[in-house]
Amino acid sequence: MMKPLTEEQKKLTDQMIEDIVKEVDVEQKNLDTMGKEPEVFTPKPNALVDGILSWGGTLDFSTLKENAVLLIRINSDDPQYAHHFQMGVVRHVLEPRFDVLKEKKVTVLFMSDNDDLSILNEDDMAKSGWVKKEQSRLILPN
Repeated sequence: MMKPLTEEQKKLTDQMIEDIVKEVDVEQKNLDTMGKEPEVFTPKPNALVDGILSWGGTLDFSTLKENAVLLIRINSDDPQYAHHFQMGVVRHVLEPRFDVLKEKKVTVLFMSDNDDLSILNEDDMAKSGWVKKEQSRLILPN
C-alpha cells in the first residue's frame, strides 16, 4: 500500500496545478495580442515541479524505438492527486518532447503501483494497433 500524501505534498501539487492552469490561460490570451505586449507568466518556485523536471531529465527519449510504450507509474491512491501528478508530468516532461513522441508514435500509459498490464489481452492490444514483438528495454530512472 502506498503512503498517503503529506499536507506539504498536497499543497505543492495544488500549487503546481494552479500554475499550469494560469500558464495555459496566459498562453491562450497571448495567441492574438493585436500588437500589445504579450503577458508573461512566472510560476512560483515549487519543489515538486523541480523533482518532476529532474526526473524527466533522466529519460532519454532519443533512444525510444518507434511505436514504443512509455509506462509512467504514479504513486498516489488519491485519484485527484494522481491526475494532478499526471498533468504535471505531461506539462513539464512530455509536452516539451511532443515532436519526438509524435514522430516515434510513442504511446504513454499512466498506471498506479496497483495497476497491471495483464488486464489487457492480446485482442485488446491488437484493437489498439499493438503488435506483439520481443520485449524492448525498459527505462527505470531512480
